[in-house]
Amino acid sequence: YVDPVAKFGVEPGQLGDYLALVGDKSDNIEGVRGVGPKAACALLEVFGDLETILAEAPAADGAVPKRAADAIARADPAAVRVDRRLVGLNEAVPLPELAFPPFSWPALIDHADRFAFASFRKKVIAAQRKLDP
Repeated sequence: YVDPVAKFGVEPGQLGDYLALVGDKSDNIEGVRGVGPKAACALLEVFGDLETILAEAPAADGAVPKRAADAIARADPAAVRVDRRLVGLNEAVPLPELAFPPFSWPALIDHADRFAFASFRKKVIAAQRKLDP
């Protein structure tokens, strides 16, 4: 678990908006050119969410840094909204029930063998000897 307040400076519910603003190179999310982490935090602190930022930041005199307001004014709102959708979770996707078989040392060793995890297999055997003498 990553605490978004500690890592990014935004509340958990604002993380998608933050990523849409600053971009995420690892996921090819362009973000808004000219809006970095500090500006995104300032925008979210003042306006609360991405839609309000897009609607109000360009005309906000002094509420946020001018550079950030100008960047939002130059941004393509449709592209920013696409970025926001791309970084969001699709909560409509049905998830299967999770069922885990009971823990078993032999089953864990079988999985290590199945996937050729030789060093993991050695660690499993060492842990088994230590925990189940």
